[in-house]
Amino acid sequence: MRKICLLALFLITSIFTFSLEESNYIVYNVDFKKENVKFYWLNNDGIPFEKIDNLLKLNPNKFKFIMNGGIYNDDFTPEGLYIENGKEFTPINLNDGAGNFYEKPNGVFYFYKNKPFIVTSEKFKSNSKINYALQSGPMLITNGELNPSFTDKSTSKFIRNGVCLTKNNSLIFIVSRNPVTLYEFSAYAKSTQNCYNFLYMDGSLSRAYKYNEMNAPQKKPFVTMIAVEIK
Repeated sequence: MRKICLLALFLITSIFTFSLEESNYIVYNVDFKKENVKFYWLNNDGIPFEKIDNLLKLNPNKFKFIMNGGIYNDDFTPEGLYIENGKEFTPINLNDGAGNFYEKPNGVFYFYKNKPFIVTSEKFKSNSKINYALQSGPMLITNGELNPSFTDKSTSKFIRNGVCLTKNNSLIFIVSRNPVTLYEFSAYAKSTQNCYNFLYMDGSLSRAYKYNEMNAPQKKPFVTMIAVEIK
């Protein structure tokens, strides 16, 4: 009887812990049969959208999910490569520097012939058939391996967001609801979403719109945004 009670207590605790972890993340798995993914930065007048609300004004009924894109410069331009609708706005950045973007390896999330890919920046090959591309960093998971720069002893916590591809090429967007370390963020992505390649987008300002709801008020302007739209 004591063994049964202990087993029941273990199962209840495990379920509670898993549920608590699940509730700390917003996860969106793209259904390419019904949805498209597009990147946004400037409107038709060359003015940055900056806010999710401004993007929604285009057509609020077509957006299923929106989140901020990658890390940006002080002048509010993308930090590295940015391609939108086949047009390159900023070139790839392979320089060394300080901050998350320059943590090696960083990577590129892109669409080639409308199919998603995530590769390290060094392996990215430019092509005229690339529809969208966004460089950010660091890569938190590369070919199934966690980035060794981050461990369970990491202490820096922020709200974070990233983009994941599984080995079966499922595209998943993940945003934390509460501050987490980069290790916690990447470990969650691998253990629960089976992420094979996982690229970090940004932290602190990260926000998401999903099914007509925001996870939190947007306090800072975005540069680029990633949107999932109904076909």
